[in-house]
Amino acid sequence: MLYGLQMRAKDDAALWRALSPALNRLAELLTPDTARENLAVSGENWWLEVGPVDRGQTLVTLQREMEVIAAIRPRDDGRLRIAAYHPLDAKSIGYLIALGQTPHPEYGVCMRESNWAYALDGAAANGNAYAADRGEAYLSYWQFGLGITREGHSLPIWRDQIARPPRPAASVAIEIGIHYALSANDTQGV
Repeated sequence: MLYGLQMRAKDDAALWRALSPALNRLAELLTPDTARENLAVSGENWWLEVGPVDRGQTLVTLQREMEVIAAIRPRDDGRLRIAAYHPLDAKSIGYLIALGQTPHPEYGVCMRESNWAYALDGAAANGNAYAADRGEAYLSYWQFGLGITREGHSLPIWRDQIARPPRPAASVAIEIGIHYALSANDTQGV
């Protein structure tokens, strides 16, 4: 059911908002009881750490409309740590899995030196503007922290979201893991 709702929520902004409470509740029901703040989630060719990130530093965000869905920061090894603030739809999970792909020992990640470099390039892609216009998930780069422009101005609609606590790492890991496991068998995929 969680996977089906993730797939339905990926293309329609109004439906995504309406389905968010159900997505969140299903993830809660499926999540084992753990107080761990950081968890790894992985697949055959990808790996992500789920845990809190400092939104006052340079980051890439996964956004939908005027909401930060997830924040992405580099780990010391160049791989990614993510924190989610809203339930993840199928497109959002697809972005995260793609950004977390296992680096090749010689060629890195899509010819970038690390997952973080790949995430920065992904946030600069023109397709993000089109996805934002369609109400879909998209990547955004915040050089000086969430809600701070290059000129140093504060954007309250974004800056106010710094206070929002991240969702439990275990719930986020469950959402990503279920989607990954079931999308391998789904001919429609992400």
